[in-house]
Amino acid sequence: MTTLSKFIIILTAILLGYGGLTLVTGWINHGEIDRSAVIVLLATGVMLYFYVSGKRAEAKQLNRLTIKTVTGKMDEKGFDPKAARLIEEVLEEKRTVLGDKDFQAWLGELTYTVPGELADEEPALRLYHTNPDWVEREVSALERETKLSWEEQTEDLKHLDDQPRKAQLVVRTRLTEIIDELKDAKDY
Repeated sequence: MTTLSKFIIILTAILLGYGGLTLVTGWINHGEIDRSAVIVLLATGVMLYFYVSGKRAEAKQLNRLTIKTVTGKMDEKGFDPKAARLIEEVLEEKRTVLGDKDFQAWLGELTYTVPGELADEEPALRLYHTNPDWVEREVSALERETKLSWEEQTEDLKHLDDQPRKAQLVVRTRLTEIIDELKDAKDY
């Protein structure tokens, strides 16, 4: 449980306690219900409901993020099998280090970022050479989709040679799309 979650739960308990106490004491002492206490109780209850609902939805989204679902989507989207296997190995290594739940949270935050060792030039070059034609087709498709050259899309990677830059562009963009689809999916 995160610090923010604990804070929200404690704050809600305090507000519910205050509102409930005010409501009961007003009723006992004056024979009437304090409207401000009712408003505090209702507002706190609504806040708690939406917070818990949001956490449940977030957990449900993260549960869809597994290596199996990601590799299934890579296959569905026509990833080169060798490139998909290399990405799967990187993800599996990260899952082993983090554990399942932390891996899912990490993967859920992996937005336009190259995972693990593929962020380094040599492994990215190796990925490029698994199937250069596939990488180049994907780069061309991304240029059409974004209406930006691959150089513009990889300005943050200028320190790399062209081939690793292209490989990283394809991985970070397509993997982000897959993760977003899985998080939004109803049937996974």
